[in-house]
Amino acid sequence: VEPMHKWFLPVQVSGPGRRPGAAFDLMAVWSFHYFPEIARTLRTNLVEMALSATPELGACRPLVVAGDFNNHTKWDRKNKATNFANVLEYLTDRGLISAYHHWHECAVGEEAHVTHFWRDWRKDSPHNCHIDYVFLPQDWAGRMTEFALGSYEDWTGTRVSDHVPLVVDVAVR
Repeated sequence: VEPMHKWFLPVQVSGPGRRPGAAFDLMAVWSFHYFPEIARTLRTNLVEMALSATPELGACRPLVVAGDFNNHTKWDRKNKATNFANVLEYLTDRGLISAYHHWHECAVGEEAHVTHFWRDWRKDSPHNCHIDYVFLPQDWAGRMTEFALGSYEDWTGTRVSDHVPLVVDVAVR
């Protein structure tokens, strides 16, 4: 495994009863682009690098890209390879949409909910942010039946994680 890709996990999902319409490919993400020794050497974003290194993923089945992206457009800087705008453009070009933003009918940067309670794990911290995402095929958007975020009280308040999970239900054809 390439050192830059060790935080990405490609998975083939069969779905209930191995129904062909339920099968998809998943790229589980933990994008760790902010270490100086990594950031200094990047010429593109890690999500694009990981997906380019696994061209079979999404080639024959729908692709879902989900996880902790550790990124948001509010941190983008001019000409920075790891800008979240670059990740969004790459995933959009692959026909994917953010489930959260589709469900809540908002643009990236206008999230009403945070997914990460950073630094001090407090619910009211100014450091809290939205950095976890589920990107689905565009044609699945109309089949979303539910979208939910785990609660602060259940996840961060109990110290299970400083992130809350994103749960997306999609009707199977």
